[in-house]
Amino acid sequence: VARMQKAIAILQFKLEGQLISRNPQFEIEHRKLLHQIDSAGNKISIDGKDYELKDSLFPTIDEKDPYALNSEEKQCIELLTQSFLQSPLLWAHMQFLAKRGAMHLVRDNNLIFHACVPCAEDGSFLSLEIDGKPYAGLAMFEKLHTVVLRAFRKPKTVDLDLLWYLWSGPKSPWFGKDKMTTLENYLIEDSSARTEHKNPYFSLIHEEWFCKAVLEEFGVDSSEGLIVNGHVPVKIEKGESPVKKSGMAVTIDGAFSEAYGDKGYTLILDQHGSFLAQHHHFESVEHAINEGKDIVPQVQEIKRYTPVRTLADTEVGAHIREKISILENLVAAYRNNSIATR
Repeated sequence: VARMQKAIAILQFKLEGQLISRNPQFEIEHRKLLHQIDSAGNKISIDGKDYELKDSLFPTIDEKDPYALNSEEKQCIELLTQSFLQSPLLWAHMQFLAKRGAMHLVRDNNLIFHACVPCAEDGSFLSLEIDGKPYAGLAMFEKLHTVVLRAFRKPKTVDLDLLWYLWSGPKSPWFGKDKMTTLENYLIEDSSARTEHKNPYFSLIHEEWFCKAVLEEFGVDSSEGLIVNGHVPVKIEKGESPVKKSGMAVTIDGAFSEAYGDKGYTLILDQHGSFLAQHHHFESVEHAINEGKDIVPQVQEIKRYTPVRTLADTEVGAHIREKISILENLVAAYRNNSIATR
């Protein structure tokens, strides 16, 4: 299994190297690393520093052309591609994602997106070149949404490459780090080589002025708005809180994964306010019954409305008003005979 993992990882690094070469606008040429391997010296050079390799046997790498696939690798990737493209279940999932998914969502003054708005240390939004033009902030999110749907309907290499960049690119709002150290994790023992630095966004959301700037960029009332993110584990055991110091942002990743502290969170939005429910470790129904432990989340109040909101104050109320307006226009059209009755 380890040998299989190693072989497919090298295939991945080759394909990523090819992708990086044909997309100079991504500005990540330094993340092509296979040609930096010195098998004879059992080392690899990354950002000007040499690291000792755990393993220096790479029979599938041609030192003269390290990013070229050999015949067996080409066959392997063709079969994998065919399996993905012919999977009915995966196709159904992707159709759902294309139909219902979005780069961001605004719901009752809550701005919801996965990871971050890529920014510099001073809080200014970083731009990413897409279709030959730079986009930042809300414009970046909207343009990426267009590209994702475009890639789904008519896949082209340039758009598929951008989807890969969204997974691991330093200016991707889905990723939010300077690099993804997959190769370093596989091949280097020195933990310093595996350090991934977060985008300044993740520290700036503790600042009220920055949260207001983000909310206003996305058209959300900054006096009432709340930024809701996932992506980053909340390390409660180290004193971290899902609610940031600004009081205007929360991160609610979890899903009971051991790597995320084996806890999960649910954000509750109702007419009374916004609340965060923390779900504790759940071992089994039998354990809960035998130990007499109630499976009750710990609820933290984030914001309370005074007075309590009515349905008219919510997003649902806005949709109802829109439907009422459409019906009133239809009635008026019948009355002035713009639409003849049958």
